[in-house]
Amino acid sequence: MYIVDSLLLLVSLVFLLLAINLFFPLKASKVSLLSFVGGILYGDLIWLWLSVQALVAVPYAFLVESPSDIAQLAGALLVVNWALLATHYFMGFATTKHFARAMAGIPITKKYPRFSRVFRWIPFGVDKIGLKIERDIAYGEQSLQKLDIYQCAVGKDSPSPVLLQIHGGGWLEKAGSKREQALPLIELMAKNGWIVVSIDYQLSPTVAMPEHAIDCKRALVWVKENIESYGGDPNFVVVTGGSAGGHLSSITALTENDPLLQPGFEEKDTSVQGCVTFYPVVDMINRNGLWYNNDLAKHLSKTVIQQKPGQAPGLYDQMSPLERVHKNAPPFLVIQGAADSLVAAREVPLFALRLDRMSAADSFYVELPFAQHAFDIFATPRSLLTAEAVLAFCDHLYQQKSGE
Repeated sequence: MYIVDSLLLLVSLVFLLLAINLFFPLKASKVSLLSFVGGILYGDLIWLWLSVQALVAVPYAFLVESPSDIAQLAGALLVVNWALLATHYFMGFATTKHFARAMAGIPITKKYPRFSRVFRWIPFGVDKIGLKIERDIAYGEQSLQKLDIYQCAVGKDSPSPVLLQIHGGGWLEKAGSKREQALPLIELMAKNGWIVVSIDYQLSPTVAMPEHAIDCKRALVWVKENIESYGGDPNFVVVTGGSAGGHLSSITALTENDPLLQPGFEEKDTSVQGCVTFYPVVDMINRNGLWYNNDLAKHLSKTVIQQKPGQAPGLYDQMSPLERVHKNAPPFLVIQGAADSLVAAREVPLFALRLDRMSAADSFYVELPFAQHAFDIFATPRSLLTAEAVLAFCDHLYQQKSGE
């Protein structure tokens, strides 16, 4: 039994460390990615892990009459782990409060059933009931230049506003796709009258920046020229995305009709009516000294931009949302998790502050306590309530536009 008890203690200690990581993520080089993966898979899949732990701990407790000191210590660690895990999970229910405080004057209506917010055994995918989905529509000639369209199965008499979703994944091949990110948001928006267009785009290292941004512009042009045949309003498009997608959605929103990002289609309209950017990379250079480590700088110069800042300083500035803010920027909702171990959470507020000071349109910044990078991928109280707030923001923009 000594070996079994020791193994149980080791496993309990690992679970406890994963729970502590939810509150104090590691941000140093070489461990930040591991901290991120552990935070998302452990913190957001609570029902899976609690079930696994219960299946191990409960039978053991009943089978062993006199547990050893090692087993008792393992049990104590497991209980502390449960308390931390549950605390982190249920803190997500305060999400609406944070959005309401930041978006004063925009009412947030509950859309998801309470059961979905509290308890969801399988937090993956989209509930397709009530949705019409068309996949892999080409907007260009390259294999990755495809998009999916989500809309309510019951059509409307009037055109529907459009949400353009850009996935993240470090701008890297095999690290992200249109079918796996922002699914709680996509489902909610589509079922509440929006047409959601989720796109793929060319990725590194096959292509270098700014090709990623150019593809997003191409997809936007396709939407404006074709979405009317799907019941969409080509004159009202809000762009959104997380991480690399947050960066690209911000760049898309801030570079209306920029000929440098529209080679071959310079005359096309690429304006949008709003942007919702999740935990975005807002600067391609650590000019403010706020990055946690040098990993992003190496990744950008070697793989994504494929040039060092000294070789292409103009391109680094051109691709930095922080440097592209201007007075005619559309309305922004900037969302950042305070426990983000990949994106410098301290730098994102600078972007929001610059938007607030320089842009004539409204902009809002929301920081969610103990939310990790990519916290919105799985269906949790935090992600579902965030989706409700984003819907409220987008509906508000559309109502303002309709009332003009």
